[in-house]
Amino acid sequence: FEPNVKDGAFVSEEVEQERRQLLDVIDSEYNEKRIYANGRMIEIMCADEVFGVKRYGTAEKIKETTAQSLYLTWQNLLKTAVIEIMYIGDSAPDKAVEVFTETFSKMNRQPASLHTEVIREAGDIKRETEAVDVSQAKLVMGFRAGVAVPEKEITATALMCAILGGTANSKLFCNVREKQSLCYYCAARYDKDKGIIVIDSGVEGENIEKLEAGILKEIDDMKNGVISDFEIDSAKMAIINAYQGSNDTVGGIESWFARQLLQDGFRTIEEESALLSAVTREEIIAAANKLTLDTVYVLKNK
Repeated sequence: FEPNVKDGAFVSEEVEQERRQLLDVIDSEYNEKRIYANGRMIEIMCADEVFGVKRYGTAEKIKETTAQSLYLTWQNLLKTAVIEIMYIGDSAPDKAVEVFTETFSKMNRQPASLHTEVIREAGDIKRETEAVDVSQAKLVMGFRAGVAVPEKEITATALMCAILGGTANSKLFCNVREKQSLCYYCAARYDKDKGIIVIDSGVEGENIEKLEAGILKEIDDMKNGVISDFEIDSAKMAIINAYQGSNDTVGGIESWFARQLLQDGFRTIEEESALLSAVTREEIIAAANKLTLDTVYVLKNK
């Protein structure tokens, strides 16, 4: 609440230092092609949505900011931001509650309303290919999952995604990578708040089309009920083990509850594990049938 301010602005030297560091982060993402490819796919898929804007904006906007504009933004942030405070430790939180309550009571707070735009079904498939100097091509596919927070079906969708490409026993890992040798890696992840599933992979240029076809076949198999008991049980076990690992560190505990901020209330690890264990084969198949392909992004060698 008391930043280093001079004449109604942040200190220019400090601003320039942070500006340089943030621009370096953007440059480093371009150099890390897996991160870059995932980011580009999201930008294309969600071009008309706020979700398509990176959390730190663009290099152009970063260069345009001034010490004064940043200070005004900070003041607006204190007034309008939705603020969640987590206290994790071995002593009572009473003092922390007292300090934050007293400090914020001095401000004219007008918190913004939170809203996440969820598009249930993809329209025409968007395709983009970019050619750069890269030794390993990247194929990133974005799907609309049709399910998002706070709907109860998010648990079945998360399990479906894990069976598809979220564990070492997943279909994409065992079939597409190991048996067919179509890629170096292939993984699926589900953003339950946004309602999208992203599948990203590293592949030789000549195998890009075969890999896309292989991924889509695994999804079609799931839609048609080709899912073994072993795949379901091992995915449940892997997810629950990951849940339980959240309790091992302070950061893990924080992350566990931070992931639930947009949900309707919080669940414990035991409650979440029980919900996951109760998911049926029929619910997994139903979740797979909601998947629609939205965007295909390819980063290949010149």
